[in-house]
Amino acid sequence: MRAETLLAATFLLSFALLSWALRLLTASRRAVDLRLQALAPPRRDEEEERGEGAARVWLRVLRQTIRTSLASREVTLRLNRAGLGRYEPGDYYLAKVLAVAVPGLLALSLGGPVAAAAAAAAGFLAPDFVLARLAARRLAAFEGQLVDALTVISSSLKSGHSFLQALNTVAREMPDPLGGEFAKVLRQINLGHDLEAVLVDLTERVPSGDLELAVTAILIHREVGGNLSHILDNIITTIRERVEIRGQVRTLTAQGRLSGLIVSLLPLALGLFMFVVNPEYMRPLWTEGIGRLMLGLALVFEVLGLWWIRKIVDVRL
Repeated sequence: MRAETLLAATFLLSFALLSWALRLLTASRRAVDLRLQALAPPRRDEEEERGEGAARVWLRVLRQTIRTSLASREVTLRLNRAGLGRYEPGDYYLAKVLAVAVPGLLALSLGGPVAAAAAAAAGFLAPDFVLARLAARRLAAFEGQLVDALTVISSSLKSGHSFLQALNTVAREMPDPLGGEFAKVLRQINLGHDLEAVLVDLTERVPSGDLELAVTAILIHREVGGNLSHILDNIITTIRERVEIRGQVRTLTAQGRLSGLIVSLLPLALGLFMFVVNPEYMRPLWTEGIGRLMLGLALVFEVLGLWWIRKIVDVRL
């Protein structure tokens, strides 16, 4: 049984590696095709439709359904926020299936059904956790560059440049992630999209309150007019004050975050120490039914306690 399970896990892992290798080989061609489709979607001849096999038709329909579904649009947005826009929703779903199947099968062969369920649950949550961490890190980097970008835009406007020229300067001079996002804004504008829609799309890809404040000011200026450079200078001052307040709040809540970390790690460290000192004393925790129940309840309350402490020390500004 264990040999068959290990063989199945090895097969799934090999399939995943082969799929990603093939995707990397065709990534550049796919990117070119997507750009061409955005400019002028290709039209298929009726003869080509008739000559296409049934399997390829169903595969094309399935890919189109996944690509246009509401869940896939949400996954695409999350991938863009994490800086992984080069991947498709299908890659995310494949990673999620493998993250559940491979650890679950390995845990089933080594530790039984309970370990398999725990490993599968952890694998199911792992891709979302990774995306959330990458998105948070990218958002922090973007907000750290935003003041400099607004300063460049304000200076360019004072020098007599247009707003689009100022955006072009930011896209060329600023590094990623801000430079890449503004370069995408310029590409969309060059393809004929409305500036207001493009800026709103930017706020969806980058959920930053500071960016939303700046975009709102720019859109209001387009409606009522005024001195945009002066408005941006006021926004820069506001953002800097907010960053300073955030730093003060983070300093005041540092003790609470440290306390939460210690309280979370202390039971694990104590359990590991007792296992090293006296393994037989700890063995009933995973060999007896009541012991496994106690471990499950302890894990649930541990997660709830950590979440509650984080909610207490997380001050929204």
